[in-house]
Amino acid sequence: MSTAAVEEPLSFEEPLSFDEFLALEEVAERKYEYVDGYVYALAGAWRRHNDVAASIFLRLGQEAVGHGCRIYGSDMLLKAASAVGEVGYYPDVHIVCDRTDQHERYSERPCIIVEVLSDSTKRIDRGEKLLAYTRIASLEAYLIVSQDQRRVERHWRDGDEWQLELIVGEGVIPLPCIGGELSLDDIYGRATEG
Repeated sequence: MSTAAVEEPLSFEEPLSFDEFLALEEVAERKYEYVDGYVYALAGAWRRHNDVAASIFLRLGQEAVGHGCRIYGSDMLLKAASAVGEVGYYPDVHIVCDRTDQHERYSERPCIIVEVLSDSTKRIDRGEKLLAYTRIASLEAYLIVSQDQRRVERHWRDGDEWQLELIVGEGVIPLPCIGGELSLDDIYGRATEG
């Protein structure tokens, strides 16, 4: 999501537990992300960002369901552990194939995560989130997708190591856990129309 965090986290007397964060979210009028007790407000996304995320969601949706997986957009929280502690993020798209991942409010075992970059989120998406996401044992691929150019950073697990491939202009991205592939035309075709 175009998650422009506010300059400072919301102020509480003490850092919140993840369960306290979930309780806050139940009554909040907007969405927040959670980083080891600290809560950051999210900003809305621009049209181009939403077009790119929607294209990816639509393209991956049928393949995910066809493989017995679930696909989520930016309204489903993802809980993970990071070097600093527990985190809760709202990725633009993520796919869960682990049938034991059944929490009603969040997922924990995705196999693919997609974030669409914006100027306000690229540092976090390529830094903090990359580090947290690659610690998720079930994750096989993390795609960082530019909204401004035909460019995808594909991080994928190769055994115990993470690899990086840049796909620019034309090309396809292999989709582990659901098979198939996602082309740059799939991602950017709809976003560049009209």
